[in-house]
This record gives sequence, structure tokens and C-alpha cells, in this order.
Amino acid sequence: LTDPYLAGHSRLMGALGVEVAKALNAADIDVATVETAANLSQVGKLFVDRDLLFKTGSLTAEEKKEMEAHVDHAAKVLKDIDFGLPVFDAVCQMNETFDGQGYPQGLQGEDISLPARILGVVNSFCAMVEPRAYRGARSVNESLHILGSSGSAYDQKIVAVLKEVVGSAIGEKLLAQQRQD
Repeated sequence: LTDPYLAGHSRLMGALGVEVAKALNAADIDVATVETAANLSQVGKLFVDRDLLFKTGSLTAEEKKEMEAHVDHAAKVLKDIDFGLPVFDAVCQMNETFDGQGYPQGLQGEDISLPARILGVVNSFCAMVEPRAYRGARSVNESLHILGSSGSAYDQKIVAVLKEVVGSAIGEKLLAQQRQD
């Protein structure tokens, strides 16, 4: 309701994330965490000004900081909920980057949980292949190329597995379903 550009985003994130986690032979708890956290990953954006969410131009430094506060908002909403899974950490860490340049804590490498690293890659991919207020959708191949050539921003092992998943029959089916929704 807050951001029509996110319609279906969490659903696609969860579906692709689960397939990536399974392909990585992740533990069942990590697979379940990815699925649940994906569904809650955008909850903090409910508290971000709609004008900022729909802005068509580049964000100023102040606007970027306000947008990044969606993680803090999500943390406030989720902190007291017992999921029986490390969902809170996955949601709060998914904007961290493998090279430590992400937010909110500047975590890097394996200090970021596996579910959060998976969600970070899949979230970025989904954001690229879906249209936004400031640009149209990118192609799957272009999006995978951007992730793969990002250097150390993303866990490249996860990027490689995402590429395999997206190229598989199930990945193609999930992307086709998203386009129809």
C-alpha cells in the first residue's frame, strides 16, 4: 500500500532466496529464516516518507540517510517478536555489504549472517529487475552482471548461485510469475 513498486518484491525475494539457500545446502533454519525475513524485509519502509519513496531523481545525502533509516524502523517493529528463527538479525543485516560499506553497522564478510547475505543479494537483484519511480526494470542478464561485477560488495558465491537459480526452470518460472502479477 505504501509503495506500489514493492508489490510482489518480498514474495519474489522469498522465493528466490529460498531456492538460493537450498542450492547452497544451507541448514533448514537458514532456509526458513530467509523465507520469513524476506516477507518482513520491507516493513521499515512503511515509516519512510512517501515522497522520498517515489522520488524520481537522485537522493541527497540527507535523503539517503532518511531512506536508510528503514532498517531502524524495521528493528523497532520486529525487536520484540519471537519468531523462533534469527529473522530480526537477517532483516537488520541484509543491507550490510560483504565489503563492509553497507548499513546500518558496517558489518562485513561472514560477520553478516548467511540468511542476511542471501537476502542482500536477492533484494538487490529483485530491485533491479523490477521498475522503480526513477527508472524502468533492468534485464535479468544486466542485473546479474551488475551483481557479479560489484567487486566485493556482495558475496560472490551467493551471486553465482543466484545466477544458477535464475537460469533454472524454477527460477524462470518465478520470474515469469512476477511479471504477470
